[in-house]
Amino acid sequence: MSMVTIRALLAAVPLAVIGLLLFGTAPAAAQSTDPCYADSATAQQTIVSCTALISAGTLRGRELAIVYYNRGIGYEQSDQYDLAIADYSQALSLDPAYRDAYNNRGNAYQDKSLHDLAIADYNQALRLDPNYAKAYNNRGRSYRYKGLYDLAVADATHALQIDPNYRTAYVNRGVAYLCLGRFAEAGQDLAHALSLRSADTYTVLWLHIARLRAGVADGAEFAANAAPLSSTDWPAPIVALYGGGSTPAAALAAATTNGQHCEAYYYVGEWQVGQQHRDLARTLFQQAAAACPITFPELGFARAELQRV
Repeated sequence: MSMVTIRALLAAVPLAVIGLLLFGTAPAAAQSTDPCYADSATAQQTIVSCTALISAGTLRGRELAIVYYNRGIGYEQSDQYDLAIADYSQALSLDPAYRDAYNNRGNAYQDKSLHDLAIADYNQALRLDPNYAKAYNNRGRSYRYKGLYDLAVADATHALQIDPNYRTAYVNRGVAYLCLGRFAEAGQDLAHALSLRSADTYTVLWLHIARLRAGVADGAEFAANAAPLSSTDWPAPIVALYGGGSTPAAALAAATTNGQHCEAYYYVGEWQVGQQHRDLARTLFQQAAAACPITFPELGFARAELQRV
């Protein structure tokens, strides 16, 4: 799923759940109902509360590191990445063995497309805990953003060896396999990811593309996977196109944001590949490669397809 959509989905989610979904760790807890620690707090409530605790000057050591760490999550969820990095760094200065702070700072660097710095932090987290599946998964994502797809596959595989039910790692490995043109393996991983959470639109689309590129007729599978998906929210126009209920022109016209334009170019390009219209597909992949932000999987897909069509 593209990052713009993830942020939209997480906007109303309590901070502890956000930590688990986006960063891999929830805000550190304490014996308190203070919003700096509370599961139900919003990002802004946590920022305000943690700032008050820091300003009070009564906490030291690990306890103070936890407060900086929790405020860092609030800043990152608010897209204030530099402030998040500063807070995670402060937490690490207070507790150099704070595994989760390395992981989260790596994510903030990743948000800023500073992937070498992100990888260095994930390496530190894994040095502290060699069985930290989320750090393997996150480092693999940074490798994928850098176009190092074999390393991305290896890291997702490590994560799955530690946690065989780690859905996001199946998705990330499937995405890397798609970029490598290993379509059958991509299909296996994406199908497994869907078995763990069925109503995920992008995974449904990526699985369909993997099946088609592997030469597998998947009409019935795609129809079943698409049935529970929204028929109104983006990327519903792409789902409709792939299901035979729309046209390429309509799918392209439905895109209204920069992220949607990026995705529309790529997915319509894949549709054109299926129709054997390779010249049209190449033009659309070129448009996607020019439009997509680096954190969008569609950028890697489009670049890889330009090497193949």
